[in-house]
Amino acid sequence: LQSARALDRIRAWRPDFLVVDECHCLYEWGDRFRSAFLEIPALVRDLGIARSLWLTATLPSRAKAELRARIERPLAIMGEFNLPDNLELNVHHVPWIHRSGFLLARIQGEREPGVIFVSTRDSTRRVQALIQATGRPALIYHAGLGYEERCQIETRFRASANAVLVATSAFGMGMDSSNLSWSLLWQPPSSLLALAQALGRAGRDRARKASASILWDE
Repeated sequence: LQSARALDRIRAWRPDFLVVDECHCLYEWGDRFRSAFLEIPALVRDLGIARSLWLTATLPSRAKAELRARIERPLAIMGEFNLPDNLELNVHHVPWIHRSGFLLARIQGEREPGVIFVSTRDSTRRVQALIQATGRPALIYHAGLGYEERCQIETRFRASANAVLVATSAFGMGMDSSNLSWSLLWQPPSSLLALAQALGRAGRDRARKASASILWDE
């Protein structure tokens, strides 16, 4: 979509319906990572597309208002920005000096599969080593791994009865792991949207209770 040749081809097709999946990426990544994402709403206007469908489970009200303004056409919103009813949310004030101890105690009390979100790749390895020292299986997941490596990790994790996955935000969109019964955020993420993405990894099986915990310090 960034090349003139591609746009010429699209104009020749004369599309009348545009679907944008995971459209929160416009706001989560567009201002820092892939600025071209922010230009997608302009396609509706510039190409004269009659209808569009914008799909996401995590679009805060401010982003909704901005999307509505940029499309410049009537926009019917279905659904709400919310967490699953079966997901219990806990927030814990845990100073960094006590965080490892808190995590190990939590791991002992949670025998089912879960995910721990950290902010850096180096943190995935350090937290993994901490968990493995207790004898609990722990896997890591981040964007630095190759495609085949990530596929193998996803397969092993889904097949495990009690593994812990230590991951960056790379374990996010498209990850529908119904076996996850809990998630823990090693520290709060930088935005409400990123927070909802991380919390929503657990509780995909609406018939089972799930929990999500956020650790914070000043």
